[in-house]
Amino acid sequence: MSKKEDGKEIVVDRKEKIIEEATILFYKNGYDNSSIRELSKAAGLSVAGVYYFFVDKEDILFYILKQSIIDMVETIKNAVSADDDPKTNLERIIKDLLRHVIKHKMEITILNREDTRLNEEQRETIYQKRREAFALVKNQLIALEKHENMKLKSYTPATFLIFSMTTWFVRWYDPKGSRTFDEIADEMSSIFFVGVLNS
Repeated sequence: MSKKEDGKEIVVDRKEKIIEEATILFYKNGYDNSSIRELSKAAGLSVAGVYYFFVDKEDILFYILKQSIIDMVETIKNAVSADDDPKTNLERIIKDLLRHVIKHKMEITILNREDTRLNEEQRETIYQKRREAFALVKNQLIALEKHENMKLKSYTPATFLIFSMTTWFVRWYDPKGSRTFDEIADEMSSIFFVGVLNS
């Protein structure tokens, strides 16, 4: 069914266009320096057209950040397989999170820079999803400890290390560099496990 035949698809397409253009504007100019009027022009809609989908600019920001963190949680969930050992799962989590941050570079930058713009309820929603992502990785570290017959002093530093090194990856990774993505991802996993398995 074409978009012309289905009004709902047209509506969804317009909403996605608003989010796409808002993400670009918030990333390039910052939240405060991006106006609804500027956004409506970029999206090819009237100001009223933007307000048809979102209450205000804060609502748009929340939608962008929430969807980004939901995608991150799903990335981690999809990286875990009951058929694989926890080390393999963690290696896949690291590699898939690296792919995630490349794909969502703008959203992650906005999240780190603008999350204080959200109201308390919105921030709590984001933090809940972050805690969910944290717990998924932590559970694999607990499983790794049992599988490798080792003892970690604390799961928290190792869990935060995975998120820190994958999040910062987007700051320095050069897709045109001499080393491939897979080579870098494998080295980062190797460095992580050398530290964890020998702690």
